[in-house]
Order: sequence, then C-alpha cells, then structure tokens
Amino acid sequence: MKQLTTQPEFDPYEIISHRLRREIIDRLHSRPQTSFSELMKITGENTGSLSFHLVKLEPLIAQNEERKYSLNATGEKMYLIIR
Repeated sequence: MKQLTTQPEFDPYEIISHRLRREIIDRLHSRPQTSFSELMKITGENTGSLSFHLVKLEPLIAQNEERKYSLNATGEKMYLIIR
C-alpha cells in the first residue's frame, strides 16, 4: 500500500474542518479499498472537488496498487477521535 503524503506534519483540525472530509474518513473506515469513482458516487462530488479533498486527506489515507483508498494508521486514529 502506497502512502500518499510527503509531508511529515499536518494540521488535524484543518483536515477534519470540512464535512466532506469527515464523510470520506467515515466511509474509508467502514469500507476500506474504495475507488475514486465509488467515492464520487457516494459523496456526489465532481472530480475536481473530490481530488482537492483527497489531497487534504493525504496524511490519513493510502492507496493500493489498484488505486483504491483506505485509511492508514493515522487515519484510523483520526476516525476514533471524530466519532
């Protein structure tokens, strides 16, 4: 599984400040290995908007060889905090 972020530090408050990012975290916790197109259908967001929010979530997510998204260990911890 490929870690997406290259930034060692991040602001968790900024990441969870948006409803859509919290929704994505929740979705990836309950259903790991979710594709970009599945996230688009679930959220109703367009490509640009979803891409923007996935970039913001990079410290919390990983992507496998099939380009499906899951929470990484930090993302799972963040899920527990926001639930």
